[in-house]
Amino acid sequence: MNLFRLLKHGLLSGFCMGCFCLSAVQITDGSGTAAAEIILPEGAEESSKLAARELAEYVAKISGGKLAVTSAPGSAANQIIIGTLQTLKDVPQEIRTRLEATQNNEAFCLMARGSRLYIVGKKRVAELFAAYTFLEEHLDVRWFIPPMPGDDGEYIAKRKAIT
Repeated sequence: MNLFRLLKHGLLSGFCMGCFCLSAVQITDGSGTAAAEIILPEGAEESSKLAARELAEYVAKISGGKLAVTSAPGSAANQIIIGTLQTLKDVPQEIRTRLEATQNNEAFCLMARGSRLYIVGKKRVAELFAAYTFLEEHLDVRWFIPPMPGDDGEYIAKRKAIT
């Protein structure tokens, strides 16, 4: 089983340091329609791309809302920014300061500012840890066992609006 699968199923939890400053950023509206888009930086790490795909997949499983993944802001009212300190140019200073202050390269920060949700890792892969933490802690997704035929081992709380 690879690192991403182990992480996804909670078998490697507890070795990441995160900061959480979340307020309401609407991701889907009450009808299950996407109210946000996922923005990746140019030259995004593969782990950032995986984090975006996973987040979009689980938002769809939760609400039916399909989040676009793009490298340029579109018409969505809200944005989910995913990346690392190296790949994101316009990270709020508070995020940059917190992540640069730690020696833990797996450190990440989840922070909402206005209509943006930042999912930022200090180094490559940390932003993926942040995305899984967001799914577990804020969207109530749970992975109980590795997938098996007939049982994906997931618990997903269904809801139309995600804020």
